[in-house]
Amino acid sequence: MAAPFSVTLELRIFGNYIEVMPNSIDCRFDAHCHLFNIKYLELELAHILKDAIAGDYEHRNASDDPTFPHDPISSIHSVMGWLEELKKGLLESDEEHWLTLQTAAQKAWADGLPVKAIPLMMDVYYLFAKSLGPNERANVHERQSNLWQKVLSFIFGSNGAYHSAGFDFERKNMTQLVHKYPGTLFPFFAVDPRRPGVIDEVLRGKTVSKNGPFYGIKLYPRLGYHPQCADLWRIYAWCEINHIPIITHTDEIGFPPPPLEQLLHINEGELGNPANYADILAKHPNLVIDFAHFGMSNATWAEQIAIFMEKFPAVYSDLACYTSAEAVRNFKRKFWSRPMVAQRTMFGTDFDVMLAVAPGSTLDNYYRDFSEIHNPGAFSAEELAAMSCTIPKAFLR
Repeated sequence: MAAPFSVTLELRIFGNYIEVMPNSIDCRFDAHCHLFNIKYLELELAHILKDAIAGDYEHRNASDDPTFPHDPISSIHSVMGWLEELKKGLLESDEEHWLTLQTAAQKAWADGLPVKAIPLMMDVYYLFAKSLGPNERANVHERQSNLWQKVLSFIFGSNGAYHSAGFDFERKNMTQLVHKYPGTLFPFFAVDPRRPGVIDEVLRGKTVSKNGPFYGIKLYPRLGYHPQCADLWRIYAWCEINHIPIITHTDEIGFPPPPLEQLLHINEGELGNPANYADILAKHPNLVIDFAHFGMSNATWAEQIAIFMEKFPAVYSDLACYTSAEAVRNFKRKFWSRPMVAQRTMFGTDFDVMLAVAPGSTLDNYYRDFSEIHNPGAFSAEELAAMSCTIPKAFLR
């Protein structure tokens, strides 16, 4: 078994931060973050509401789940109320989020190296839609046949993928930021197989490619689709052949947050179980995939990810949203002696989601908690150099 990854560097203390003078790293990555703001969520939920009123949204109903407590429109209104509360902390634009993240990272690393990031899109439009099980296809009508959708498809070059307001807003923002900050941002394109046309759009190789504007695929199964649903198999095959990386949410907790799940009587957390990918990796053993969050709230899931790392050559993970010093220490104590874990685990903040799920947390404290200087038992400067540069670059190929 290979030895843990290491780099050669010098370590100096600079004020309250770590100053690393590396010989073999040339940048710092936040390998898992989000730059979207409240406008994206409000636009998307407003579009859901519009489609639901028009009878053009295949929502969950009593025949799907007899415990579902509300009609879809009243449920959507409840979500809108929750978002009004969340708005206070999410008012900045995508670019302002990026500049905030960049400034905090430069201050924390204090080494003068360029800061780069992998921002992840979300697709929440199907939050209220029917879930997809293994090998099931989405039962959606051909929205793209509408003349207006054809016009939008021509403008956005999406080959007919259904356009919802928030999704298009966020895609446009990410594309503009990639062009404004070349070689700095490497966004991942959100794929929900229930969105008509999105699979074909990806397979065209223009939206997602080694040359951008999106550099990988973001999956979020707990929003309501099994990783082995029918259409995603085409994505896995295409990504493996073209060396396009995937990041998939792998934690029982996420969006929608637990209070909202309780309100709606839904619980899709099990869809994110890494064990759901066993057959996928068996068929596509060279698939480059990051099981994000390292199964943070489920020890069995975390163990499964470590086993995948030891069995498959391109399985990665990240420690995004580890918002407590204790969580960082516990992870390292339990897993860091396993060489493949140390070679393929990336640093990420989950900004700005971390601010919503951990009230009172700050980027300043987040960076400090990862350093053994401020949190004994956490990571050394050498380990952080690999997690924040060498490993993310290998993941992005």
